[in-house]
Amino acid sequence: MANTKNTAPLVWALLWGWLRARFWVLFYFALLYGFYALVYALHGYPWGAAGYAALLGLAAGLVLAAASFARFAARHLALSQAAGRFPTAGLPPPATLTDADYTQAIHALEAERARLEQENESARRDAAEYYTLWAHQVKTPLAALHLLLQSAGGAPLNAPSSADAEQELFRIGQYVGMVLQYQRLSSLQNDLLLQRHSLAALARQAGKNCATLFIHKKLALETEAVQGSLVTDRKWFVFVLEQLYTNAVKYSRSGAVRVFSQGESTLVVEDSGQGIPPEDLPRVFEKGFTGAAGRRERSSTGIGLYLCRQILARLGFGISIESTPGQGTRVLLHLAQTAVEEE
Repeated sequence: MANTKNTAPLVWALLWGWLRARFWVLFYFALLYGFYALVYALHGYPWGAAGYAALLGLAAGLVLAAASFARFAARHLALSQAAGRFPTAGLPPPATLTDADYTQAIHALEAERARLEQENESARRDAAEYYTLWAHQVKTPLAALHLLLQSAGGAPLNAPSSADAEQELFRIGQYVGMVLQYQRLSSLQNDLLLQRHSLAALARQAGKNCATLFIHKKLALETEAVQGSLVTDRKWFVFVLEQLYTNAVKYSRSGAVRVFSQGESTLVVEDSGQGIPPEDLPRVFEKGFTGAAGRRERSSTGIGLYLCRQILARLGFGISIESTPGQGTRVLLHLAQTAVEEE
């Protein structure tokens, strides 16, 4: 009895849906039968064989209507089940051209849904991998700070230890800043404030932010040959320069990091470090790639240059690297101005 009560509303809903879908066909046949009945009644014709034929036609119509209702109910149930489980393999075959159009649209939507789901899963995996890597990397400066404090035994740090502690704190700050920028990368377009800036001022600002690194390694930063201006977002462009300065300082032992303009639309960051092996050059902008130098240093996240390329691309610029092992590295920022609007 309970099953009957639960099924009755569904049957009535299906019947009502079928009647609405077939309304004009049913209305036409009812109208046709009504006209015949009216003509026969007005002229006083005997029903006889015509009435018998009408009953047979009505019986055949009821059989066909029942079959149509059964197909309608089956298609409705199949569509309901498919909508609840996806993918669309369970969809019934289209019976009409309109059904075929709907089926094609459903398959297109399912393909788009699957693509977005795959993209989201890939982004989730990438984020998980990066945050895991970041957690391991940030442990290094934290451990170094812990050792410095342990060795001091509660006493104030001497000058060399204080400089080392400042260096480790700077590295932690960089790692935190990098993970925040990585998180904001997907919505960077909503975070841009495009204004015209002096390239020299941007280069000096990035150098000021990285002063601790240069002082600790006893390296100079030369920005006198930087010329020109560009429309960009100050915060994001300075972040890119900070990453490039950090890499230059990390792999340089002495001398200076030179920043200069080349031609009308290229900014070069040049170091005198160990250089990059030719086999590593094609992959330096890949996410997570550290290369031979990064593996030796054990302090590379493999995310800095990836972020630089992604950020510059969104700002409308390009980046490339030239390097010879033992002769240093040149990072070229291609700043040919694209169609951006100054705010």
